[in-house]
Amino acid sequence: MRVGHSTLLLVDDDPIGWRDLAGCLRDLGYEVKEVASGKEALELIRRQPIDLVLLATQTPDCDGISVLREIRRQFTSKQLPVIMLATESENETVIEALKDGANDYVTKPAHLPMATTRIQNHLALKQAEEALRESEERYALAARGANDGLWDWDLRRGSVRFSTRWKSMLGCVDQEISDTPDEWFRRVHPEDVDLLCAELEAHLAGRTPHFEHEYRIRHKDGKYRWMVARGLAVRDESGVAYRVAGSQTDISRARVADWLTGLPNRVLFLDRLERLLARTRHNPAHRFAVIFLDLDGFKAINDRYGHQAGDAVLMTIARRLESCLRSTDTVARFGKLHTVARLGGDEFTILVDDVGEEAVVFKIARRLKSEISQPVSLGEHQIATTASMGIVMSSPAYQDPEQLLHHADMAMYRAKMLGKNRVELFGNEVSTKVCSA
Repeated sequence: MRVGHSTLLLVDDDPIGWRDLAGCLRDLGYEVKEVASGKEALELIRRQPIDLVLLATQTPDCDGISVLREIRRQFTSKQLPVIMLATESENETVIEALKDGANDYVTKPAHLPMATTRIQNHLALKQAEEALRESEERYALAARGANDGLWDWDLRRGSVRFSTRWKSMLGCVDQEISDTPDEWFRRVHPEDVDLLCAELEAHLAGRTPHFEHEYRIRHKDGKYRWMVARGLAVRDESGVAYRVAGSQTDISRARVADWLTGLPNRVLFLDRLERLLARTRHNPAHRFAVIFLDLDGFKAINDRYGHQAGDAVLMTIARRLESCLRSTDTVARFGKLHTVARLGGDEFTILVDDVGEEAVVFKIARRLKSEISQPVSLGEHQIATTASMGIVMSSPAYQDPEQLLHHADMAMYRAKMLGKNRVELFGNEVSTKVCSA
Protein backbone atom coordinates (compact mmCIF):
# COMPACT_ATOMS: atom_id res chain seq x y z
CA MET A 1 0.00 0.00 0.00
CA ARG A 2 1.52 3.35 -1.08
CA VAL A 3 0.36 6.53 0.67
CA GLY A 4 -0.38 8.37 -2.57
CA HIS A 5 -2.67 5.54 -3.71
CA SER A 6 -4.49 4.91 -0.44
CA THR A 7 -8.26 4.72 -0.53
CA LEU A 8 -10.21 6.24 2.36
CA LEU A 9 -13.91 5.74 3.07
CA LEU A 10 -15.87 8.58 4.71
CA VAL A 11 -19.13 7.36 6.29
CA ASP A 12 -21.50 10.19 7.32
CA ASP A 13 -24.87 11.58 6.25
CA ASP A 14 -23.60 15.12 6.80
CA PRO A 15 -20.92 15.52 4.10
CA ILE A 16 -20.88 19.30 4.58
CA GLY A 17 -19.52 18.89 8.11
CA TRP A 18 -16.47 17.02 6.85
CA ARG A 19 -16.13 18.63 3.41
CA ASP A 20 -12.98 20.53 4.35
CA LEU A 21 -11.31 17.39 5.71
CA ALA A 22 -12.24 15.34 2.63
CA GLY A 23 -10.93 18.10 0.35
CA CYS A 24 -7.69 18.36 2.29
CA LEU A 25 -7.15 14.57 2.06
CA ARG A 26 -7.77 14.65 -1.71
CA ASP A 27 -5.25 17.48 -2.05
CA LEU A 28 -2.71 15.22 -0.28
CA GLY A 29 -3.22 12.56 -2.97
CA TYR A 30 -5.67 10.21 -1.24
CA GLU A 31 -8.74 8.81 -2.93
CA VAL A 32 -11.75 9.57 -0.72
CA LYS A 33 -15.04 7.74 -1.21
CA GLU A 34 -18.14 9.03 0.57
CA VAL A 35 -21.29 7.12 1.62
CA ALA A 36 -24.15 8.18 3.86
CA SER A 37 -25.16 4.93 5.60
CA GLY A 38 -23.59 2.02 7.45
CA LYS A 39 -25.15 -0.46 5.01
CA GLU A 40 -23.52 1.31 2.05
CA ALA A 41 -20.21 1.38 3.91
CA LEU A 42 -20.20 -2.36 4.63
CA GLU A 43 -21.22 -3.17 1.07
CA LEU A 44 -18.42 -1.00 -0.35
CA ILE A 45 -15.85 -2.58 1.99
CA ARG A 46 -16.91 -6.02 0.73
CA ARG A 47 -16.60 -4.96 -2.92
CA GLN A 48 -13.20 -3.27 -2.96
CA PRO A 49 -10.05 -2.70 -0.87
CA ILE A 50 -10.26 0.18 1.61
CA ASP A 51 -7.19 1.37 3.50
CA LEU A 52 -8.88 3.41 6.25
CA VAL A 53 -12.44 4.20 7.37
CA LEU A 54 -13.62 7.56 8.75
CA LEU A 55 -16.82 6.55 10.54
CA ALA A 56 -19.42 8.89 12.04
CA THR A 57 -20.82 7.85 15.41
CA GLN A 58 -24.32 8.05 13.93
CA THR A 59 -25.61 7.07 10.47
CA PRO A 60 -29.20 7.17 9.16
CA ASP A 61 -29.73 3.43 9.28
CA CYS A 62 -27.74 2.50 12.42
CA ASP A 63 -25.26 3.81 14.95
CA GLY A 64 -21.56 3.90 14.12
CA ILE A 65 -20.69 1.45 16.93
CA SER A 66 -22.70 -1.30 15.23
CA VAL A 67 -20.93 -0.64 11.93
CA LEU A 68 -17.57 -0.69 13.73
CA ARG A 69 -18.34 -4.05 15.34
CA GLU A 70 -19.29 -5.53 11.98
CA ILE A 71 -16.06 -4.24 10.46
CA ARG A 72 -14.07 -5.78 13.31
CA ARG A 73 -15.68 -9.15 12.69
CA GLN A 74 -13.99 -9.10 9.31
CA PHE A 75 -10.82 -7.07 9.82
CA THR A 76 -8.42 -6.43 12.68
CA SER A 77 -7.41 -2.92 13.66
CA LYS A 78 -4.11 -3.47 11.80
CA GLN A 79 -5.80 -4.70 8.66
CA LEU A 80 -8.35 -1.88 8.42
CA PRO A 81 -7.94 1.16 10.70
CA VAL A 82 -11.16 2.91 11.74
CA ILE A 83 -11.18 6.53 12.96
CA MET A 84 -14.40 7.72 14.56
CA LEU A 85 -15.90 11.10 13.58
CA ALA A 86 -17.59 12.66 16.60
CA THR A 87 -18.74 15.92 18.11
CA GLU A 88 -17.28 17.36 21.30
CA SER A 89 -20.29 16.09 23.31
CA GLU A 90 -19.90 12.41 22.27
CA ASN A 91 -17.06 11.48 24.65
CA GLU A 92 -18.79 8.41 26.06
CA THR A 93 -19.59 7.10 22.57
CA VAL A 94 -15.96 7.62 21.53
CA ILE A 95 -14.73 5.72 24.60
CA GLU A 96 -17.07 2.84 23.77
CA ALA A 97 -15.84 2.84 20.18
CA LEU A 98 -12.21 2.72 21.28
CA LYS A 99 -13.01 -0.26 23.49
CA ASP A 100 -14.70 -2.00 20.55
CA GLY A 101 -11.69 -1.63 18.28
CA ALA A 102 -11.60 1.88 16.87
CA ASN A 103 -8.05 3.07 16.23
CA ASP A 104 -8.59 6.77 16.94
CA TYR A 105 -11.12 9.63 16.72
CA VAL A 106 -11.44 13.11 15.24
CA THR A 107 -13.87 15.74 16.59
CA LYS A 108 -16.01 18.18 14.66
CA PRO A 109 -15.29 20.87 13.71
CA ALA A 110 -12.03 19.24 12.61
CA HIS A 111 -8.65 20.80 13.21
CA LEU A 112 -7.31 19.95 9.76
CA PRO A 113 -3.55 19.72 10.48
CA MET A 114 -4.20 17.51 13.53
CA ALA A 115 -6.81 15.36 11.76
CA THR A 116 -4.73 14.77 8.65
CA THR A 117 -1.66 13.98 10.76
CA ARG A 118 -3.58 11.34 12.71
CA ILE A 119 -4.91 9.81 9.52
CA GLN A 120 -1.45 9.76 7.92
CA ASN A 121 0.08 8.18 11.03
CA HIS A 122 -2.44 5.32 11.02
CA LEU A 123 -1.95 4.77 7.29
CA ALA A 124 1.84 4.73 7.75
CA LEU A 125 1.48 2.23 10.61
CA LYS A 126 -0.73 0.03 8.42
CA GLN A 127 1.83 0.24 5.63
CA ALA A 128 4.63 -0.74 8.02
CA GLU A 129 2.59 -3.68 9.33
CA GLU A 130 1.89 -4.89 5.79
CA ALA A 131 5.56 -4.56 4.85
CA LEU A 132 6.55 -6.57 7.93
CA ARG A 133 3.96 -9.25 7.17
CA GLU A 134 5.13 -9.50 3.55
CA SER A 135 8.73 -9.72 4.73
CA GLU A 136 7.86 -12.49 7.18
CA GLU A 137 5.94 -14.33 4.46
CA ARG A 138 8.90 -14.07 2.08
CA TYR A 139 11.20 -15.34 4.80
CA ALA A 140 8.85 -18.24 5.58
CA LEU A 141 8.59 -19.16 1.89
CA ALA A 142 12.36 -18.92 1.47
CA ALA A 143 12.93 -21.03 4.58
CA ARG A 144 10.52 -23.71 3.37
CA GLY A 145 12.00 -23.71 -0.12
CA ALA A 146 15.66 -23.63 0.91
CA ASN A 147 17.66 -26.81 0.99
CA ASP A 148 19.66 -25.45 3.92
CA GLY A 149 18.42 -25.33 7.49
CA LEU A 150 18.17 -21.83 8.98
CA TRP A 151 18.81 -20.78 12.58
CA ASP A 152 18.42 -17.47 14.42
CA TRP A 153 19.92 -17.09 17.90
CA ASP A 154 18.71 -14.31 20.21
CA LEU A 155 21.74 -14.00 22.49
CA ARG A 156 20.00 -11.75 25.00
CA ARG A 157 17.09 -14.11 25.54
CA GLY A 158 19.16 -17.25 25.06
CA SER A 159 16.73 -18.75 22.54
CA VAL A 160 17.32 -20.13 19.05
CA ARG A 161 14.72 -20.44 16.30
CA PHE A 162 15.41 -23.47 14.12
CA SER A 163 13.64 -23.69 10.78
CA THR A 164 11.56 -26.72 9.87
CA ARG A 165 14.23 -27.68 7.34
CA TRP A 166 16.98 -27.48 10.00
CA LYS A 167 15.03 -29.91 12.16
CA SER A 168 14.20 -32.25 9.29
CA MET A 169 17.91 -32.52 8.44
CA LEU A 170 18.21 -34.30 11.78
CA GLY A 171 15.17 -36.46 11.12
CA CYS A 172 12.97 -34.47 13.51
CA VAL A 173 9.66 -32.63 13.23
CA ASP A 174 8.99 -29.19 14.70
CA GLN A 175 7.70 -30.23 18.09
CA GLU A 176 10.66 -32.56 18.72
CA ILE A 177 13.18 -29.72 18.97
CA SER A 178 12.73 -26.77 21.32
CA ASP A 179 14.25 -23.30 20.97
CA THR A 180 17.24 -23.79 23.30
CA PRO A 181 20.89 -23.75 22.15
CA ASP A 182 21.35 -27.11 23.87
CA GLU A 183 19.17 -28.73 21.20
CA TRP A 184 22.01 -27.94 18.79
CA PHE A 185 25.18 -28.50 20.78
CA ARG A 186 24.21 -31.67 22.63
CA ARG A 187 23.79 -33.38 19.26
CA VAL A 188 27.23 -32.38 17.98
CA HIS A 189 29.86 -35.13 17.98
CA PRO A 190 31.93 -35.03 21.22
CA GLU A 191 35.12 -34.65 19.18
CA ASP A 192 33.73 -31.62 17.31
CA VAL A 193 31.72 -29.65 19.85
CA ASP A 194 34.59 -27.76 21.53
CA LEU A 195 36.00 -26.47 18.24
CA LEU A 196 32.51 -25.54 17.01
CA CYS A 197 31.92 -23.48 20.16
CA ALA A 198 35.37 -21.91 19.90
CA GLU A 199 34.77 -20.81 16.29
CA LEU A 200 31.38 -19.37 17.19
CA GLU A 201 32.76 -17.53 20.23
CA ALA A 202 35.60 -16.10 18.12
CA HIS A 203 33.09 -14.56 15.73
CA LEU A 204 30.86 -13.23 18.50
CA ALA A 205 33.93 -11.63 20.09
CA GLY A 206 34.72 -9.93 16.78
CA ARG A 207 37.92 -11.82 16.06
CA THR A 208 36.58 -13.27 12.79
CA PRO A 209 34.45 -11.47 10.15
CA HIS A 210 31.97 -14.34 9.89
CA PHE A 211 31.26 -17.76 11.36
CA GLU A 212 31.81 -20.95 9.34
CA HIS A 213 32.63 -24.41 10.63
CA GLU A 214 32.30 -28.07 9.60
CA TYR A 215 31.25 -30.63 12.18
CA ARG A 216 29.32 -33.84 12.75
CA ILE A 217 25.85 -33.86 14.27
CA ARG A 218 23.75 -36.79 15.39
CA HIS A 219 20.70 -37.68 13.33
CA LYS A 220 17.57 -39.13 14.94
CA ASP A 221 18.63 -42.53 13.56
CA GLY A 222 21.75 -42.37 15.77
CA LYS A 223 24.19 -41.83 12.91
CA TYR A 224 26.25 -38.68 12.45
CA ARG A 225 25.94 -36.35 9.47
CA TRP A 226 28.58 -33.88 8.32
CA MET A 227 27.33 -30.29 8.34
CA VAL A 228 28.76 -26.87 7.67
CA ALA A 229 27.27 -24.00 9.69
CA ARG A 230 27.60 -20.40 8.53
CA GLY A 231 26.46 -17.30 10.35
CA LEU A 232 26.83 -13.59 10.92
CA ALA A 233 26.37 -11.62 14.13
CA VAL A 234 24.29 -8.45 14.57
CA ARG A 235 25.92 -5.96 16.94
CA ASP A 236 24.81 -2.93 18.95
CA GLU A 237 26.44 0.49 18.82
CA SER A 238 29.24 -0.64 21.12
CA GLY A 239 30.02 -3.65 18.94
CA VAL A 240 28.54 -6.26 21.28
CA ALA A 241 26.76 -9.09 19.45
CA TYR A 242 23.13 -9.48 20.51
CA ARG A 243 21.98 -11.78 17.72
CA VAL A 244 23.56 -14.26 15.30
CA ALA A 245 21.80 -16.02 12.45
CA GLY A 246 22.83 -18.35 9.69
CA SER A 247 22.38 -21.64 7.89
CA GLN A 248 23.29 -25.30 8.18
CA THR A 249 24.18 -27.35 5.08
CA ASP A 250 24.44 -31.13 4.90
CA ILE A 251 27.82 -31.91 3.31
CA SER A 252 27.86 -35.62 4.19
CA ARG A 253 27.89 -36.69 0.56
CA ALA A 254 30.61 -34.20 -0.33
CA ARG A 255 32.72 -35.54 2.51
CA VAL A 256 32.42 -39.17 1.45
CA ALA A 257 31.83 -39.07 -2.32
CA ASP A 258 34.34 -38.78 -5.12
CA TRP A 259 33.80 -35.47 -6.91
CA LEU A 260 34.13 -36.97 -10.40
CA THR A 261 32.40 -40.35 -10.36
CA GLY A 262 30.06 -39.98 -7.40
CA LEU A 263 31.43 -43.22 -5.94
CA PRO A 264 32.31 -43.44 -2.25
CA ASN A 265 35.75 -41.97 -1.59
CA ARG A 266 38.55 -43.10 0.69
CA VAL A 267 36.86 -41.74 3.85
CA LEU A 268 33.70 -43.76 3.32
CA PHE A 269 35.55 -46.84 2.09
CA LEU A 270 37.77 -46.95 5.18
CA ASP A 271 34.77 -46.43 7.43
CA ARG A 272 33.05 -49.40 5.82
CA LEU A 273 36.27 -51.43 6.09
CA GLU A 274 36.63 -50.59 9.79
CA ARG A 275 33.11 -51.83 10.46
CA LEU A 276 33.77 -55.12 8.71
CA LEU A 277 37.03 -55.59 10.61
CA ALA A 278 35.16 -55.08 13.89
CA ARG A 279 32.61 -57.65 12.78
CA THR A 280 35.37 -60.12 11.91
CA ARG A 281 37.00 -59.69 15.32
CA HIS A 282 33.71 -60.73 16.93
CA ASN A 283 33.04 -63.47 14.38
CA PRO A 284 36.24 -64.92 12.87
CA ALA A 285 34.18 -67.09 10.51
CA HIS A 286 32.92 -63.99 8.71
CA ARG A 287 35.14 -63.26 5.70
CA PHE A 288 35.42 -60.47 3.20
CA ALA A 289 37.92 -59.34 0.59
CA VAL A 290 39.33 -56.13 -0.83
CA ILE A 291 40.17 -55.78 -4.53
CA PHE A 292 42.53 -52.92 -5.36
CA LEU A 293 42.25 -51.97 -9.04
CA ASP A 294 44.46 -49.66 -11.07
CA LEU A 295 43.95 -48.92 -14.77
CA ASP A 296 46.92 -49.82 -16.97
CA GLY A 297 48.44 -47.00 -19.03
CA PHE A 298 45.99 -44.36 -17.90
CA LYS A 299 48.62 -41.60 -18.07
CA ALA A 300 49.01 -42.30 -21.79
CA ILE A 301 45.27 -41.71 -22.26
CA ASN A 302 45.53 -38.31 -20.59
CA ASP A 303 48.64 -37.40 -22.58
CA ARG A 304 47.14 -38.41 -25.92
CA TYR A 305 43.51 -37.37 -25.61
CA GLY A 306 43.58 -34.81 -22.80
CA HIS A 307 42.36 -34.78 -19.19
CA GLN A 308 38.73 -34.26 -20.19
CA ALA A 309 38.84 -37.53 -22.11
CA GLY A 310 40.60 -39.17 -19.17
CA ASP A 311 37.80 -38.06 -16.86
CA ALA A 312 35.24 -39.49 -19.26
CA VAL A 313 37.06 -42.84 -19.20
CA LEU A 314 37.08 -42.86 -15.40
CA MET A 315 33.36 -42.15 -15.24
CA THR A 316 32.65 -44.92 -17.76
CA ILE A 317 34.75 -47.41 -15.77
CA ALA A 318 32.98 -46.39 -12.56
CA ARG A 319 29.58 -47.08 -14.08
CA ARG A 320 30.78 -50.42 -15.46
CA LEU A 321 32.07 -51.49 -12.06
CA GLU A 322 28.72 -50.65 -10.49
CA SER A 323 26.82 -52.40 -13.25
CA CYS A 324 29.01 -55.46 -13.00
CA LEU A 325 28.35 -55.88 -9.29
CA ARG A 326 24.63 -55.27 -9.69
CA SER A 327 24.48 -58.23 -12.09
CA THR A 328 25.16 -60.49 -9.10
CA ASP A 329 21.94 -59.26 -7.47
CA THR A 330 23.74 -56.90 -5.10
CA VAL A 331 23.97 -53.14 -5.14
CA ALA A 332 27.42 -51.69 -5.74
CA ARG A 333 27.04 -49.03 -3.08
CA PHE A 334 27.91 -48.46 0.56
CA GLY A 335 25.97 -50.60 3.00
CA LYS A 336 25.44 -53.63 0.77
CA LEU A 337 27.51 -56.73 0.08
CA HIS A 338 29.77 -54.97 -2.40
CA THR A 339 31.22 -51.49 -2.11
CA VAL A 340 32.98 -49.80 -5.01
CA ALA A 341 35.08 -46.75 -4.22
CA ARG A 342 37.43 -44.45 -6.07
CA LEU A 343 40.50 -43.63 -4.03
CA GLY A 344 41.84 -41.03 -6.44
CA GLY A 345 43.42 -40.85 -9.88
CA ASP A 346 42.77 -44.12 -11.73
CA GLU A 347 42.55 -46.29 -8.60
CA PHE A 348 39.37 -48.07 -7.53
CA THR A 349 38.62 -50.50 -4.73
CA ILE A 350 35.95 -53.14 -4.42
CA LEU A 351 34.92 -54.42 -1.01
CA VAL A 352 33.33 -57.86 -1.28
CA ASP A 353 31.55 -58.82 1.91
CA ASP A 354 30.38 -62.21 3.15
CA VAL A 355 32.60 -64.31 0.89
CA GLY A 356 33.61 -67.79 2.00
CA GLU A 357 36.30 -68.76 -0.50
CA GLU A 358 39.01 -67.06 -2.52
CA ALA A 359 37.58 -68.62 -5.68
CA VAL A 360 34.48 -66.45 -5.33
CA VAL A 361 36.59 -63.32 -5.26
CA PHE A 362 38.58 -64.44 -8.31
CA LYS A 363 35.30 -65.01 -10.15
CA ILE A 364 34.30 -61.42 -9.38
CA ALA A 365 37.71 -60.22 -10.55
CA ARG A 366 37.30 -62.02 -13.88
CA ARG A 367 33.91 -60.37 -14.35
CA LEU A 368 35.43 -56.96 -13.57
CA LYS A 369 38.25 -57.60 -16.02
CA SER A 370 35.81 -58.49 -18.77
CA GLU A 371 33.84 -55.29 -18.24
CA ILE A 372 36.90 -53.06 -18.10
CA SER A 373 38.43 -54.55 -21.25
CA GLN A 374 35.54 -53.31 -23.40
CA PRO A 375 36.74 -50.24 -25.38
CA VAL A 376 35.48 -46.85 -24.26
CA SER A 377 33.91 -44.81 -27.08
CA LEU A 378 34.86 -41.12 -27.09
CA GLY A 379 33.60 -39.54 -30.27
CA GLU A 380 35.45 -41.16 -33.13
CA HIS A 381 37.98 -42.78 -30.80
CA GLN A 382 37.82 -46.26 -29.28
CA ILE A 383 40.02 -46.28 -26.18
CA ALA A 384 41.19 -49.69 -24.99
CA THR A 385 41.51 -50.17 -21.23
CA THR A 386 42.85 -52.90 -18.97
CA ALA A 387 43.46 -53.07 -15.23
CA SER A 388 45.83 -54.67 -12.75
CA MET A 389 44.22 -55.93 -9.54
CA GLY A 390 45.36 -56.96 -6.11
CA ILE A 391 43.29 -59.02 -3.69
CA VAL A 392 43.60 -59.34 0.06
CA MET A 393 41.41 -61.65 2.11
CA SER A 394 40.22 -60.66 5.57
CA SER A 395 41.74 -62.20 8.66
CA PRO A 396 41.30 -61.72 12.44
CA ALA A 397 44.95 -60.69 12.43
CA TYR A 398 44.07 -57.40 10.72
CA GLN A 399 43.34 -54.59 13.17
CA ASP A 400 43.91 -51.54 10.98
CA PRO A 401 41.89 -50.90 7.78
CA GLU A 402 44.81 -48.94 6.33
CA GLN A 403 47.04 -52.01 6.67
CA LEU A 404 44.54 -54.20 4.86
CA LEU A 405 44.20 -51.62 2.09
CA HIS A 406 47.99 -51.33 1.86
CA HIS A 407 48.36 -55.09 1.37
CA ALA A 408 45.78 -55.03 -1.42
CA ASP A 409 47.79 -52.20 -3.00
CA MET A 410 50.98 -54.27 -2.72
CA ALA A 411 49.29 -57.18 -4.48
CA MET A 412 48.13 -54.83 -7.25
CA TYR A 413 51.65 -53.45 -7.63
CA ARG A 414 52.96 -56.99 -7.99
CA ALA A 415 50.41 -57.55 -10.78
CA LYS A 416 51.79 -54.46 -12.50
CA MET A 417 55.37 -55.69 -12.18
CA LEU A 418 54.45 -59.10 -13.59
CA GLY A 419 53.05 -57.72 -16.80
CA LYS A 420 49.79 -55.85 -15.99
CA ASN A 421 46.25 -56.91 -16.90
CA ARG A 422 46.27 -59.57 -14.23
CA VAL A 423 45.25 -60.28 -10.63
CA GLU A 424 47.50 -61.13 -7.70
CA LEU A 425 46.50 -62.42 -4.28
CA PHE A 426 48.42 -60.97 -1.36
CA GLY A 427 50.29 -63.60 0.64
CA ASN A 428 50.79 -66.04 -2.21
CA GLU A 429 54.45 -66.48 -3.02
CA VAL A 430 53.38 -68.09 -6.27
CA SER A 431 51.29 -65.60 -8.19
CA THR A 432 47.78 -66.60 -9.19
CA LYS A 433 47.33 -65.50 -12.74
CA VAL A 434 43.64 -65.04 -13.31
CA CYS A 435 43.65 -63.28 -16.67
CA SER A 436 46.10 -63.36 -19.51
CA ALA A 437 46.75 -60.38 -21.69
